[in-house]
Amino acid sequence: MCRCPHAVLLILLLQAPLPVVADETARYAELAGRIADGIGLDRDLVQAVIAAESAYDPDAVSPVGAVGLMQVMPETARDYGVEGQARLAEPATNLATGMRHLKRLLEKYDNIGQAVMAYNAGEGALARGGGRVDYPETQRYTHRVLTDYLGRKGVAPYSEAARALLGIELSPAMARAGGERRAAPGARAYRVASRDGGAACGRERHARRSSGRCATALRAAPETRAAGLSAGAADGALAAAGDLQRR
Repeated sequence: MCRCPHAVLLILLLQAPLPVVADETARYAELAGRIADGIGLDRDLVQAVIAAESAYDPDAVSPVGAVGLMQVMPETARDYGVEGQARLAEPATNLATGMRHLKRLLEKYDNIGQAVMAYNAGEGALARGGGRVDYPETQRYTHRVLTDYLGRKGVAPYSEAARALLGIELSPAMARAGGERRAAPGARAYRVASRDGGAACGRERHARRSSGRCATALRAAPETRAAGLSAGAADGALAAAGDLQRR
């Protein structure tokens, strides 16, 4: 049995009844906050990620199978001991799994900005970019998550204080990466996988169920997941990597 203090605290937090709240978004935000406290993550960062990933829709499923509030891929969940889509779809399990992955990225990079980029595009993409991911979707996603996070902290997004907190410099150009074209309401997310199992999310014609927001799959860590893409799939992904938004 695991005697990890964090694990014990997390179990106690999940067993406590949730307060009555006015709507489901507030209910899941409260649950996410409790789990973040138990795992040792900043509540504000977690809430910003969830807002970008699923808009607090626990039933969100991306076209490639990313599930739930934090859009966790089943193969990534298995790295954290979670088997089966039904279990992964359960909100508390989904949140805890996604946050464990996010925490590992934060510990690996010691840099909030890089961890958010890796959460979206994969660790291999970040490594190939020398600590930065220039995929247009990742640029927009990173800007969205981090400006939301900074807003919750009361920090101006393009200030020196923001740069010191995030470890990267945000710019308005990140929000416009790839051009001014924006997804229509209900536009679905689609992904191009990279050799490390990462993926960058783009938007195309309507097909996804639920919120219509860009649902970014969590990626399995290269050092913990032996299985990779087929050579053909990887080659096709690399061919598309120059412009992940196929129109």
